[in-house]
Amino acid sequence: MINNQIELAEKEEKIAAAKQKLKEFKKRNVSSEHESLDKISENNHPILPSASSDTYKKLNLSSLSHTDLGLDQLKDQLKLHIQTIGVLVAEKTELQSKLNQQTKKSDKKQDECDELAGRLKASRQKISQLEKLLQQLECTRPMEKKPEQNQFDSRDLIIDEQTTQINELSQKLGKKSEEIGELIQLVSKLKSQIELVQIDRQSSCDQENDQLKSQNFQLKSQIDELEKKADEQRQVIKNEYQSYVDGLQKQVENLVDQINKLTDEREESFAKIDSLKIEVKNLKDQNTHSKLSQSEKVESDPKVELLENEIKYFKKQIEILLKEQVNLQQIVDNKSQEIQHLNDQVNKVEMERKNFNILLEESHNNKQTISRILVQNNELKSNLQMLQEENTKMKEKIENFEFSQLQNNTELEQEMEVRQNGINGEEEQIENLGDNQIFSNKLSDFSFENLFFQEEVQSREKILDYVKNMKLVEKKFNKIMEENVELREKNAELEHIVQQLEFETETIVDYVTMYQIERAKLNEKYRIKDDNICSLSSSLNIYKLAFVEINQMIDALTGLEEKKKIEKNDELDQRTHFILDSVKKILSELSKNFTKKFNSSLDEENSAERPVHNLNEGNKYEKLDIENNIIKFKAETIICSSCYGDLFIV
Repeated sequence: MINNQIELAEKEEKIAAAKQKLKEFKKRNVSSEHESLDKISENNHPILPSASSDTYKKLNLSSLSHTDLGLDQLKDQLKLHIQTIGVLVAEKTELQSKLNQQTKKSDKKQDECDELAGRLKASRQKISQLEKLLQQLECTRPMEKKPEQNQFDSRDLIIDEQTTQINELSQKLGKKSEEIGELIQLVSKLKSQIELVQIDRQSSCDQENDQLKSQNFQLKSQIDELEKKADEQRQVIKNEYQSYVDGLQKQVENLVDQINKLTDEREESFAKIDSLKIEVKNLKDQNTHSKLSQSEKVESDPKVELLENEIKYFKKQIEILLKEQVNLQQIVDNKSQEIQHLNDQVNKVEMERKNFNILLEESHNNKQTISRILVQNNELKSNLQMLQEENTKMKEKIENFEFSQLQNNTELEQEMEVRQNGINGEEEQIENLGDNQIFSNKLSDFSFENLFFQEEVQSREKILDYVKNMKLVEKKFNKIMEENVELREKNAELEHIVQQLEFETETIVDYVTMYQIERAKLNEKYRIKDDNICSLSSSLNIYKLAFVEINQMIDALTGLEEKKKIEKNDELDQRTHFILDSVKKILSELSKNFTKKFNSSLDEENSAERPVHNLNEGNKYEKLDIENNIIKFKAETIICSSCYGDLFIV
């Protein structure tokens, strides 16, 4: 655009030079006419002293008529010249207005070109950065897949271990249930024995029955409290179990949502690939149409080189798009493989969920049995406490019974001594025999009671063994709960790993979207550049039309001058013809230079190898040259007082 300004300035200078030459020619004509009149007057003056007044008057009239005719001709010529000068001044003003408009447009287009060059550099840098990132991602993908596979293998091993542990726990629970059944049988036996003891107590003493009733009431109240506590513990365990199951269901739902998102992204990528294929086909069709139009317009259009450069540029873009399509297909294939892998994982997770639900049901049933066992254990503990209290009471009773038995033995010994002293009499012997039968009956009763107490002691020893076994059961139950806690921790670790994988997939998707956005921006920039090139070509055509119109005007002026040859002198016609020819040559040179500079500017824009700083410096130097030329032109001009035009100093 700066070259256009320079050419227009040169054109104005040449037009001004032509105007100056016309004005000089007018001055010379006027001066020659005045000199001829002076000579005529000088030739007429020497005749005055010798001639008469009549002849002098006639000569004066003839000279005046000749001068009037010459002045009329000069006035006509001046009018014509003034008209031509007015036309030239109007053309000059129009050209100046056009030049100002074109300078403004050129400045705007230059700013736009600078912005486009900066944007192109930034976009290229971003493209290089994105390519580096893609290469890094492609290099890191196989390294990332290995730890993921190892993690999945470790998960499978952990799941297998958990299944084996759960099977072992189920077996242990079965054994414990059998032991608990045996314990229940023992408890039933103990209850039967306790009932017998209660019957004996009722038969023995009413006071003791009252005390036992009060103790039974207290024990029942304690049992009710323990049952309430057991129910609360059951509810807590149920809530924990439900929360754990809900968490697992949420995890599974999240995995399903992620899989759906990945499938949607895959479909979007396929749609983008199809759109890219359509764009490539359209570009190929455009290239074929452009080739046909070029083959038809090789001889007439001077834009063949530009079109060839554009074709090369579009070919490069097509190759780049094909490469990007191949890369996108690879990315899509990788995504499809990842989706298949995730689908397999989801299927595995669903199978594991089913197995886990089965195990949870079994564990729930086992928990119910354990809760029952705990309730029974609490009942047995309460019964043990009661039995211990009763044992202490029975010990006291046994001690009292032994003490009473010793007393009875001493009394019997005394009676035996007394009876032995009275053996001599038969009557006393018969009476002593009756007493001995009573004593034997009492001894048999005491032996029966002794056996009963021995059985109670054995039953109490069995109860102590049962208590020891229940303690062992509690220890095993605590171990099972600790193992359950460990399983929960392992599940939390697995959830953390799944979240990390989700975050990595989200980062990959973000990188892909960033790449697509940058690519769309580059396409928009290239489109804007093509639009600018089209606008420049249209402005070139407009300038060409303007030059053609100027040439037509000059041809019209030459035609008018040729018509006026008959009325004017040969010298004047030759000069005007020479001036018009020079103007034509100047315009043709301007048009050629304009086309060359326009083509060179287009080549520079397409290559984009010259930095923006050098362009700005060149533009500054060219502007300085134009300003210097304008200053010189103003210094070498003088304003005309009659026509308000510019008179050049020669």
